[in-house]
Amino acid sequence: MGLLDKGKYVTYALIPGSYALTILYDKFGNVIAETKTDLKEDIENEAQNLLDEALLTGAELVDDIKDVSVEVANAALDVIEGAGLAVLSAGELMYDYTYSKVAPHRVEAVTAVTALTIYLTTAVIIFKKIRGAN
Repeated sequence: MGLLDKGKYVTYALIPGSYALTILYDKFGNVIAETKTDLKEDIENEAQNLLDEALLTGAELVDDIKDVSVEVANAALDVIEGAGLAVLSAGELMYDYTYSKVAPHRVEAVTAVTALTIYLTTAVIIFKKIRGAN
């Protein structure tokens, strides 16, 4: 026969901020057992446990954020590298295409580029002379 089998009723008194008192009585009103629990110590222990758990969770979260940010940075660098290679490759292909189209007409193309350079230089000089005349 256990202690609870002998007991008839229990009173529980809570003194806020200090302790909790539990008293177990038998059927005649005699005290069978009495316990006094220090709430302040329990609250401090629980608060410390919660703080420790929060710090561990925060540290894990920081590690996860660091891992994600490293992955995002590596992906961004891969995109930038790929874009740079694509631009260089496109420039090379454009040069090859232009060269293949102009090669049969090389003399005419050089003549046209030279004439355009002379025309543009002359136009700029005339424009500056006219603008300076005012």
